[in-house]
Amino acid sequence: MSGYRRLVLATLVLAFVLVVVGAYVRLSDAGLGCPDWPLCYGQPVPTQMPDDLAHAKAWTEMGHRYLAAALGLLLLFVFFMSMKKRRSRLLAAALVLLVVFQATLGMWTVTMLLRPAIVTAHLLGGMATLALLVWLALQSFDFVADPGTRAVRFPAFAGVPQLAQHVESVGEVHRRQRLTHASRKIRAGERGVVRADPAAQRDLHYPCDKADERRKAYRTRSGVCDEIE
Repeated sequence: MSGYRRLVLATLVLAFVLVVVGAYVRLSDAGLGCPDWPLCYGQPVPTQMPDDLAHAKAWTEMGHRYLAAALGLLLLFVFFMSMKKRRSRLLAAALVLLVVFQATLGMWTVTMLLRPAIVTAHLLGGMATLALLVWLALQSFDFVADPGTRAVRFPAFAGVPQLAQHVESVGEVHRRQRLTHASRKIRAGERGVVRADPAAQRDLHYPCDKADERRKAYRTRSGVCDEIE
């Protein structure tokens, strides 16, 4: 097996791991474990916090970021080797551009406080990156052309919109969950309440309906607003 093929396969495996870890970040509600980007409370690694749950979420989020950075570096190596070997150059270039866009979406996911549209786009970008890497890995092998495969091309392309619709529905579920969470806070009489303990404030979510309140919460790290509009 050539070095180029090994590199592509290793990048593919890392991309799959990154997608799984990203799903865990979402399910564990660790997307705002670090309220700033690319650092975590101004540090390259999370510092010790009195709240063990907040500390675990911070490490989960930073682990996801470091895996994404490693994937970006591997994709750069893949791109340069593709240029050198003159193989799949356009596909490798598309992957580099896509991962840069993914990093931008990852930043917006944090700075825009888990806006559902950004979260959904980030998920779509991750799936697209994985799909393109599968395509690149297949191109690194030599296959004998089979005319029978033409028959499955249309069903395969027809399934793409259904997959996109499914991912969009995941984003809609995320939006509804945020609205439900915010309404529960409001019913409990916690609108705009911020704890006095700075350490506890790191993992606090409270509902708000004004953009300036969201920005203030982010700048001061006094808590994280849940959008309700």
